[in-house]
Amino acid sequence: MSTKIKYIDLIVGLLSVGVALYVFIESASFPLPHQSQLGAAVFPRILVILLVVLGLWISATGMKRKEDATIHHIKEVVLCLFGLIFYGAALKPLGFLITTPIFIIFTLYILGVRRITSMIIISVGTTGTIFFIFKFLLSVPLPPGIIAL
Repeated sequence: MSTKIKYIDLIVGLLSVGVALYVFIESASFPLPHQSQLGAAVFPRILVILLVVLGLWISATGMKRKEDATIHHIKEVVLCLFGLIFYGAALKPLGFLITTPIFIIFTLYILGVRRITSMIIISVGTTGTIFFIFKFLLSVPLPPGIIAL
């Protein structure tokens, strides 16, 4: 029993576009920036553009596929979904700086990355970059959790 990946990709791509449109609408209510600042809505809107492009790309390339999904592929998706749910639940109590690298390492492991140094460099680098953008460029606080910086 297998499910066509192309239909899964089509649905995921269209859902991505839908989420992007929702985020765009919600970002319209963010406060307007001061003269020299970018404002809180800039980063989400950049991500919206990226999410729309990637969602459409996933849908388009997925429709060209002919291969079937395996149990392994479905298991990866389900595990990543549970990881995302854990991330959302743990973000406020543990904080961004603890939860995000754990989530990234978990996701990389599910996707087949096994080199510990690569996982650490990617997770710490990504977390640090996002932290820097939000804290210093956008002046938007991230959930501090048990580490308050």
